[in-house]
Amino acid sequence: MVYGMTLWFFLFPIFAFFLLVPSCAILPKKSPEKYVEVGKKYSAKKNYAKAYKNYTKAIEGDAFLFVAYWERALVEIKMDSLEKAIDDIGMYIAYMRGQESMEGKQLLEKAFLQRATILAKKGYKSDACSDWEDACNLNISNAPCDQYRLNCK
Repeated sequence: MVYGMTLWFFLFPIFAFFLLVPSCAILPKKSPEKYVEVGKKYSAKKNYAKAYKNYTKAIEGDAFLFVAYWERALVEIKMDSLEKAIDDIGMYIAYMRGQESMEGKQLLEKAFLQRATILAKKGYKSDACSDWEDACNLNISNAPCDQYRLNCK
C-alpha cells in the first residue's frame, strides 16, 4: 500500500502537468476561413508569398473551401504562376458549376473568363475558346462574346 501511494505521489505532478499545460498539438489552430482572411490582408498589401501560404493552409484545412482556391489563383496570377492558377481556377469552376443562384452564375462566368484569358496567354487556344464559350453561354455580365468568337475562328 505504501509503495502505491509513493508511486502516486511521484506520478501525480507529471500527470497534472500534462493535463493543465497544453502542448502545441493541443492548442487550437486557425480555422481555414481565418487563413483566407489573413491571406486577403496579405494580398491587399501585395505580399503575395505570405498570401499564397495562407490560402494553401486554408485548403489543407478544408479542401472544400473553394473560395481559397479562387483567392490563391488570383495570387498565383500576380506571381506569374499561371499553370498553378489554371489548376486552382479549375477546382473553383468544378465547385461553382453546381450553383444555381444568380451570384453563383456570375462567379462562374468570371472564373471561365479568367481561366480563358490565362489559357490564351499560355497558347492553349482551343481550351481558351471552350472557356469563352462556356462564359458566353452564361452571359450574365454581357461579355464581349462576338469578339471571343472571332478570336476562336
